[in-house]
This record gives sequence, C-alpha cells and structure tokens, in this order.
Amino acid sequence: MIIQNGHCNSGFTLIELIIVMAIFAVMSVVALPKISGFLSNERKDSALFSAYIAAITDDAYINKRNNYLIISLEKDSKTDSDILRDKYNSNSLQCLLFDKENFSDNMNNLLKLRKFSNGFILSEVIFEGGKTISSGSVLIPFYSDGTSEAFTMRVVVDNREIFLKKYRNSKEVQKIESPL
Repeated sequence: MIIQNGHCNSGFTLIELIIVMAIFAVMSVVALPKISGFLSNERKDSALFSAYIAAITDDAYINKRNNYLIISLEKDSKTDSDILRDKYNSNSLQCLLFDKENFSDNMNNLLKLRKFSNGFILSEVIFEGGKTISSGSVLIPFYSDGTSEAFTMRVVVDNREIFLKKYRNSKEVQKIESPL
C-alpha cells in the first residue's frame, strides 16, 4: 500500500485490468464454443429423437395404420433377424410398414432413416416391466389408435447417460433422471 498526499493507492492499475480482461477474453474464445457445441448437440439430437417419435405416432394415427419403429443400437453392427437384416443401420431410427408379408419403408419424408452422431449413442431400450435390450435392433409397434409400447431409451452423450421416456398413451418423449 502506497500512501501519497494522505490517500491510499491500493487497487489495480489500468494495465493490470487490461491484462486480466484480455486473459478472460482469450479463455472465453476458446471455451465457449466447446461448451455451447456440447450443449447444442445434445439438445439437437434429443429434439430430433423426440420429433421422430411424435411424427411416427401422428403418422400411424392419421393414416389409420400400424407403424414399426426400428431402433438400431450402437453396440452391434449385425442382427440375427431375417426381417431386420437388410434394414439395420447402427445408431439410428427408422419407420417401417408391414404389408401382409414384408416390411417396407414409410414414404413420409419425416420418417426416413435418421442416423445420430457419434456424440449421441442409442445404447439401450428398457421396456415397462424391466425387459432390457442393449444390442442389435429393436422393433416397437406404433398403433393406429395413437398408442405404442412404453419404453425408455438410454442414450450416452459424451460419456454420460441421459434417459428419454416414451409413455404408452402419449406421443411426447420426456427426459427423465432414471429409468426406474
């Protein structure tokens, strides 16, 4: 502390303040894009997942037909099912129709194959009653009355888990804390 003319001159000089502000500016230029990119990718992919589920529910109800959601999990790149073998595409959602003997693509452009980024991994489907599927492809029917099987999707986002819950009588998907 320096005392001049009876006044105390404790504090920062203008140069020190400029240096501190410059350091904060450099840190924000480096850190903010990474943080916002991390948050926006999770939000974007979660929103796309939710929108896809709502679209498949609406399509089934409006067109009075059953749609079949194929959730292709990330763990395995193969499936043993003859029905799903040609349609399998890792870490993706796809809507199929069943016409007497065969599955075919739904022609609705909103329901085309949707692959997710490597930062949003579809890792496990948990059904009501506790049945869990963590590899291969999962087939979930969406009925013409607007209902479907209830399930929870476990998703790994940058080494942490989030859970997206689809209730039986709702087309909405909710983010929940735990599948139980």
